[in-house]
Amino acid sequence: MDSKKFKIFTISIIGILSLAGIFFLTGIILNASKGAKESQDSFAKITKEITSLADDYGILTENFLTQTENILIQEEYINAITIQKDKVVFFAYPITSKLLKTDDKGNAFIQSSSPLQKVFTKNTFLLNGDTLTFSVAYNTILPTQIFYLGRITFLIILICVILTFIAIPYIKMKEKENKSNSADITEKSDIELDNLDSISEKNLDYLEEDDFSNEELLNEENQVFFEENDEIQEDDNQISESIDLVQEEIVENNEVFDSELLDEIKSENNFSNDDEYYSQEELKEDEDIPLKFTTKNDPMGLFSGISGFGWESYFEPRLDSELVRATSSEQDVSLFIITLPELNKRSKAAEEVYQVILDFFKYRDMIFEYKDDSFAGIHINMNLESAITYAEQLFINLYSIFEVYGLTSKIGIGISTRSMRLVPGNRLISEADQAAQKALDEETMPIVAFKVNHEKYREYVSEEA
Repeated sequence: MDSKKFKIFTISIIGILSLAGIFFLTGIILNASKGAKESQDSFAKITKEITSLADDYGILTENFLTQTENILIQEEYINAITIQKDKVVFFAYPITSKLLKTDDKGNAFIQSSSPLQKVFTKNTFLLNGDTLTFSVAYNTILPTQIFYLGRITFLIILICVILTFIAIPYIKMKEKENKSNSADITEKSDIELDNLDSISEKNLDYLEEDDFSNEELLNEENQVFFEENDEIQEDDNQISESIDLVQEEIVENNEVFDSELLDEIKSENNFSNDDEYYSQEELKEDEDIPLKFTTKNDPMGLFSGISGFGWESYFEPRLDSELVRATSSEQDVSLFIITLPELNKRSKAAEEVYQVILDFFKYRDMIFEYKDDSFAGIHINMNLESAITYAEQLFINLYSIFEVYGLTSKIGIGISTRSMRLVPGNRLISEADQAAQKALDEETMPIVAFKVNHEKYREYVSEEA
């Protein structure tokens, strides 16, 4: 059952149940209206007949009482009746009626509060001049009529419930089939990825056997790269040209920024035309080469074996690279730092946490381990308002995992954005880190975002210059 058919089935069931309720209420209203009219006609009839009997036989005679009971038995709508003479009740029927009450003097009277009952009162005069007062309580709808309407409504509801219980296993079966189909597709994709991995391993073996003598393959294999990102890495010359273009645009737009800060970003991140990538052989000879320039052949690998995210050593260089790229295309960059103190990184709960974080940032090479208890993630082209909105959903997903596993440790999410600034990565990391630490003290929604004050930032740039 696809989603369209399921919606039609759900709407049909709801519609049938609604019609069943309307049928029951409509039946009650129509029968009550009909019963009220018939009760009025019946009251006029019995008062006339009982008055005639009182004239013929006199009140409290055997013939009067017997024939009066016979008349009342034939009226199925009557619930209770009392007859008075000189304000004294001398006849009440039936004695077992719950509507009959007695006052302080022992006189019976009718008391009714149901909207489905009506009480009629009338005075009649006998031939001898005596006055009789009739009080009659009628049921406007009979219990048998209510039972009939309720039975039909119950059968309709029962049929809907049975159909629903039949449909639920069918829907679950279809879901399992869809999951199995998805699993087959995933297996095929894994096979293709394994084939690609085997090809890559052959290339690596070839390099080792040739003692890295093939310079073309060396340059191709020893670049810093991120396997799961769909974007193509630009070379250093293109990045330098992009920075120069941005600097020209700033001058044209008369923006007041310090050019030395731009040069600082270049120098800190080694974006010069003379940059070179380091091979494994060079790394062995010189241990002082920074870890951020390690290669694909790095024994540590690009990703952590526990979380599956990038190492912290790759974090700042990648952030700097994304900031330069975002500056050249006038895009925003949002940095999230998620602090999870006391979380066991090898637990089942942690595995689900890793998956939630991966689903949030989409690309594994945009997520990094940070310090001992945190993770950092980069979102491109996302402003501060959107980042806060997305972070709220991320917190809800993480909190639900903590609830399932009974974890009481805190969650802190810190956010900082580029916000049209020429800012280095370490500055953005410091802002997000401070926001995350402050978020741990929040009780309701532990999300803190760093909001940029552009005036103070310009003062800071001037002071640094």
